[in-house]
Amino acid sequence: TPANCADTVALPALIEQSELSSGVSVLADKGYCSKKNSEYLAGRGLVDGIMLKAIRGKTLSESQKAFNRVISKTRCLIERTFGSIRRWFLGGRCRYRGLERTHTQNILEAMAYNLKRMPGLLVIEGVK
Repeated sequence: TPANCADTVALPALIEQSELSSGVSVLADKGYCSKKNSEYLAGRGLVDGIMLKAIRGKTLSESQKAFNRVISKTRCLIERTFGSIRRWFLGGRCRYRGLERTHTQNILEAMAYNLKRMPGLLVIEGVK
């Protein structure tokens, strides 16, 4: 989502663009946590995997914290890829103007990430 747009209002448009089939889990951080988004996901037959956010002045219950931990275990596998791209290739910065050129930059960063990891993956695969 763009920096000038709140995450909570952008979720329905993102789901529409991705054309997810029913039964798919949608994992997202606390920025997308809202009753409206949860109802939207349920209405589309999608599994709500949005991390829960504490209400001001109240803490999350132990079951809510456990729910967030389960989601975090899966999300960290995805988020570490973006963190590695930022660390290794200074990703997260737009070097070009325009959506098409920025998209090309992101694709090239993802390809470079895969190439950097390839030798380690081949060694691990050879051990198995």
